[in-house]
Amino acid sequence: MSAPMTLSVALRRGTRVAHETLEQADFFRGLEAGTVALERFVGYLRAMAAVHYAMDRELARTECRALAATTRESWLPALCHDIHALGRGGPAFAVPAALAMTNDVRQRAAQVPHSLIGFRYVFEGSVMGMPHLRARVAACFDFDDCRHLHYLNIGGPAAAERWKAFRNLLDGLELESEQRAEVVAGARAAFHHVSAIADDLTWTGDPPRLRADAINPAAGVHPIAADPLVIEAAIVAGDRAWDRWPYCRERYVDRGLAFTRSDSAWLAMLVDLPAPHASRQLDWLANVLAARGMPSLILEDHLILVHDALVEAIPPEAARFALLLDAAAELRAHRTAGLPESIAAQLEHDYQQRANDPLDLGKLGVEAVRDECFGRRRAVDSFLDWATEERVGACRATALRTIVAEARAFAAREATAPAS
Repeated sequence: MSAPMTLSVALRRGTRVAHETLEQADFFRGLEAGTVALERFVGYLRAMAAVHYAMDRELARTECRALAATTRESWLPALCHDIHALGRGGPAFAVPAALAMTNDVRQRAAQVPHSLIGFRYVFEGSVMGMPHLRARVAACFDFDDCRHLHYLNIGGPAAAERWKAFRNLLDGLELESEQRAEVVAGARAAFHHVSAIADDLTWTGDPPRLRADAINPAAGVHPIAADPLVIEAAIVAGDRAWDRWPYCRERYVDRGLAFTRSDSAWLAMLVDLPAPHASRQLDWLANVLAARGMPSLILEDHLILVHDALVEAIPPEAARFALLLDAAAELRAHRTAGLPESIAAQLEHDYQQRANDPLDLGKLGVEAVRDECFGRRRAVDSFLDWATEERVGACRATALRTIVAEARAFAAREATAPAS
């Protein structure tokens, strides 16, 4: 009786066609022929960086023990180094395919986490082909020495030993037959995704001008950031912003999360605009959101979260993202001008004493008054229109309107008080 097939063998056999298809992709053949432009290769690095950022995050928080066992060091620092070293100023390619892959990673992590072991198999297996790819890149771009390309040196001289150890790890995993099938299916999907990225890199036209509807079909056609790693970090920031404010989840439900993600990608685009232009754009957005019941405090917080996620994902470009902190500080100056922090804090405290509210409506009600003082139309009315007795209860609705009235009265006295 023959021994059962090991997982590594099942993976090799189950992905042979997909692997061969990837190896014959025009992008990699073009690297060998010396016909690929450097900006296209940087596009490949950007796409891989976005995918590895998504994988790193899912590996760090997965509850699937078998998937967690396949975790290795992050490849993102090496990719960010190379992108920065080769210049980030050119156009970004392969964005749609990269976003399709990162979205698939998130969905698999939530629904079929064992399938991401197949993704790990594809990534670790690529280490064995990196010396050959490195030689192609060096010849294509006339690099005298390709060792400074950190990503293509992952594994280094110990690549064969590393790959053998990873195969042994795979073969030691205790998986049910259905889970093994998910792993193989995941590996095939990973090969197909990378093939799609390679196909995008050989697109003969201009790089894609990404629009918000690429992330949220209901968001319209306004432009967003075009770098897949920036977009992925922005989506992470959007999710963090969404989790920060239970009021948003209660009021705007799933549709609100989709808009938070697409807004994040738009906010990330601002880092490459002149500061005065970015300021005008943010003031417009703050007015729009305030009129829809979202005080500018939430946008200020969102800007900080986008900044932090971008620095986390792309440390070499931290200085580039400082504009977002400056913009958050400007929003803060605007919203706090009409109501001192000490008064706002006291009003918020009084509300919580009366209402014990997990949605923190008192704080947001005071912030809506601050926006109203700055001239953001319907900031208070839109907020209160939603916070009815039917939605938040009679006690909280009454306490909220009392606090808002007190905040308005204090702001009015401040506005008419003679200058000292």
